[in-house]
Amino acid sequence: MVEQCQAESKRSRRNRRFEPEQLVLWKPRGGKRRGAGRPPKGARAGSSHKARPTLHARYPVHVTLRVVGTVGNLRRRCVYQAIREATLATAWREDFRIVHLSVQRTHIHLLVEASDKDALSKGMQGFQSSAAKQLNAAISKGRPGPRRRGAVFPDRYHAEIITSPRQARHALSYVNNFRKHEEDRVAPMSTWTVDWFSSGIMFSGWAEYGDAPFLWRGPATYEPLFVYQPRTWLLREGWTKAGTISCTRCPRRVGERRCLRARRSARPAVPSEPERGEQRSLPEAANAGRGGHSTKFAAQVGGRSGQVRGQRSQARTRGRGPRPVRAAR
Repeated sequence: MVEQCQAESKRSRRNRRFEPEQLVLWKPRGGKRRGAGRPPKGARAGSSHKARPTLHARYPVHVTLRVVGTVGNLRRRCVYQAIREATLATAWREDFRIVHLSVQRTHIHLLVEASDKDALSKGMQGFQSSAAKQLNAAISKGRPGPRRRGAVFPDRYHAEIITSPRQARHALSYVNNFRKHEEDRVAPMSTWTVDWFSSGIMFSGWAEYGDAPFLWRGPATYEPLFVYQPRTWLLREGWTKAGTISCTRCPRRVGERRCLRARRSARPAVPSEPERGEQRSLPEAANAGRGGHSTKFAAQVGGRSGQVRGQRSQARTRGRGPRPVRAAR
């Protein structure tokens, strides 16, 4: 009986080995190819839906939240008060702390500290829920019709874990310095010392403070955001190893553009092509065929190699007359 069962199992495996396979008629969705995956809902793709990396308590996180377009400009006084109430609602948590916050026109930047990945997720859920309720109530005041309801943050928050002093210094400068946007470098925002729509007034690391024992004082009616003092070493003192932070510093892109403009204006002018019928020497014509420059200009730009090249071209053409023009047949 046992031998009969073993023979049947061998026969079934032998038959299964030679069974025909169904060919794939089309390639399935997904995979590592261009355009694979779920298409974006709007004009731009949202945050990735991959599993978030493990977070350690000693690393702060830079979080970005985008809002829907129907909410409008976030840099308004009523919206600022709504977000301030949301920070107050999350201030009671011990495993999640908002250290810095900046309100921009279409998004919000936060520098937060959390004990682990779950604490970060729950803290951000609480902040987004409270902020959505407060924002819907704030933007509905003074408008005819029913109170606005619905989503305010359409996508997942983008989180960047900060792991080095240089990265911490760049994050602090980016969040607290409002001059990163070109529209904020005009009056009256250009006259501000710090961004009043952020927690920059609570940041004690500005280079302009020097040895002053007190922080700057805001306007009489100004109410600062509810934020924590940093506990992580990177946001407390580690970022100072990468340099200072100035409240008047503009983004590097603007400086790079100015440097490029200065370099372009300092370049020597390229000689233009001669007019039709204007005669020029054969060395100039030979060099013009290479790059449009004369022998003298090529020697100035190319150094020794340009001089040797110009001398060779002159030696080849020395003693030669103009080429005879062939008559038309």
